[in-house]
Amino acid sequence: MVEKKTYLVIYYVRFVWSFFWGAIYNFICLLKFCLFKDVRIAYKVRKSLWEKIKSFDDLLAFIKNYYQYNSEIVFDHDTTEFEFFIRWGDCDDVALMVLKKLKQLGYKASRIILKGNNLFDWHFDTLFYDEISGKYYLFNYGALISGDSIYSVLNKFCEVFFDLTGYYIVNKEVFE
Repeated sequence: MVEKKTYLVIYYVRFVWSFFWGAIYNFICLLKFCLFKDVRIAYKVRKSLWEKIKSFDDLLAFIKNYYQYNSEIVFDHDTTEFEFFIRWGDCDDVALMVLKKLKQLGYKASRIILKGNNLFDWHFDTLFYDEISGKYYLFNYGALISGDSIYSVLNKFCEVFFDLTGYYIVNKEVFE
């Protein structure tokens, strides 16, 4: 397993990195928003649909029907809400937005950082607990992976995606 301090370095260095690249990307998005009518319309439609989400099923439908993966391989950063509705984002971005919405809907949720075998096998997701079903879920781009424990969810994730060498739950205390 990868040590916790490795994740903390990724998490906090990423924060500084995200601030720098995020400022640049947000400036570019602001220019697009000001210059192109279709960008303004897309932003307003997406934001309006996001604000209408009042249940878990609404959130799931939004991600499945509207969200589009947008890779940020070299300049990966946490997108702001403004940037998300203009250009979407990748796993860390959808995980962050889903985390915010799940908390707003009353779920116990946290971001989780998953590490695979290779240097670039990092994946961000949202882990949450549903008190009604008594199950944990990994919200992987709208594909739900469920289990009776966090570990059973992670084992199912490994069966589908990549071998896990470690993970870090950013706010594990929400599940305790």
